[in-house]
Amino acid sequence: TEQLKASINHIYGYSINSQKYLDKFIKYTITLPDTCLINGHNVCKTSVIYWDHLVGETTLLNKINSLVGSFICDLIQRTNLSLRETQTFSRNLNIFRLLNDNECKSNDPFINMIVVVAVFIHCFGDKEKLKQEITAESISYLADLLNIKEIPYSYERRSQIPEISIIFFGIIKDSITLNERFAPKSDEELKKFTNVYTDYEHLKFWSTTPRELMIKYINQMSFIQ
Repeated sequence: TEQLKASINHIYGYSINSQKYLDKFIKYTITLPDTCLINGHNVCKTSVIYWDHLVGETTLLNKINSLVGSFICDLIQRTNLSLRETQTFSRNLNIFRLLNDNECKSNDPFINMIVVVAVFIHCFGDKEKLKQEITAESISYLADLLNIKEIPYSYERRSQIPEISIIFFGIIKDSITLNERFAPKSDEELKKFTNVYTDYEHLKFWSTTPRELMIKYINQMSFIQ
């Protein structure tokens, strides 16, 4: 409904009451719930349930879901994707995997997480801003896009660290001091979190970086509108 109202105002101007205009043609408005109960007691976002449904329909999505499904579900939930946005995201992820067979043969979760973030940026972000030289502003923009509030340098248990924070750290780590919001408070904090990151990376980036790989994947999708 909000998209229809925005379209009406775009075409006819903001002097038009878009809700009244819609009421002439649509007698009933159904608001879909944002969450629902699983097994009668577990609250789950409907877009995450929809993602699970889409995975069941597509072999290529099922493959990446088996590798990084919890990462994808967390991304959908933390960024509050709508059902339509979840469909857009899944369609583009499926196209990427279909057209980049060599890239998608990797069973490494870290590589696949970067693929997921690149496709997410392609769908919902300012690609040009993120492909330019990294700045404090672009770091904040990426963090806001992925709904990352902080890098948990002072974690108590590794299991408490969201994987999206580790991917984000990998993307900005070479320029980590540019943005005060995400810079470590001490060398000790940086060393501690870098050790966590290295366990994920497995030293697979000797000839590139996570950010370069992310940009490569974004560019590979540039023909998809």
